[in-house]
Amino acid sequence: MLFRSSRRRSRKNSAWPAEIRVLGAWAEVVDRLRELGAPIADTTTIDDVVYMAATTDVALGEEVRELADLAAIALHGPRAPTSDEASLAWAQLRVVESRIVSVRGRRTLARSEEHTSELQSH
Repeated sequence: MLFRSSRRRSRKNSAWPAEIRVLGAWAEVVDRLRELGAPIADTTTIDDVVYMAATTDVALGEEVRELADLAAIALHGPRAPTSDEASLAWAQLRVVESRIVSVRGRRTLARSEEHTSELQSH
């Protein structure tokens, strides 16, 4: 997985076609969501990925939607994404990753509080 991820990260380089760059950013988002526990299969639709992100955290869903729209253009659009859209996709990936860090932090805090509460009740 690490090799695949690093290879994808190299695709943010402007030497790659914009479509490949956008899809590389989308694949990174899917990997981050899987790491968060989302049951995303290879056949999961873009809209379903957004839904899964939103059920984890509404703001995360909104952030993922922005990148999903660019991925949809790359996959199914009547035109190829522009270089600016490809750069925007990688910038949006950073926003999504930041939101995921926040979600993980809240989950860790909630588990810690549950554990403390259990210890206090004994």
